[in-house]
Amino acid sequence: MRCFYTQPEYRNKGLGRKLLEFIERNAKANKINKIYLYTFTAESFYKSNGWKEIKKVDYKSHKTVVMEKSIIET
Repeated sequence: MRCFYTQPEYRNKGLGRKLLEFIERNAKANKINKIYLYTFTAESFYKSNGWKEIKKVDYKSHKTVVMEKSIIET
């Protein structure tokens, strides 16, 4: 499992999107069909980048959204 966080002074500069593109390229290169994540702070960011909500859960005392993204179309 890997985590990433963008410090507030670097937000809204496209860095998060570049990280997602890197992750997605590597998943595709490794023939991974779907990738998953969870977030309790950035649901709208991921949705705006093509991620879909699977489920809402309580995790470590946080309202958390589990999300997925299809990488290789079937």
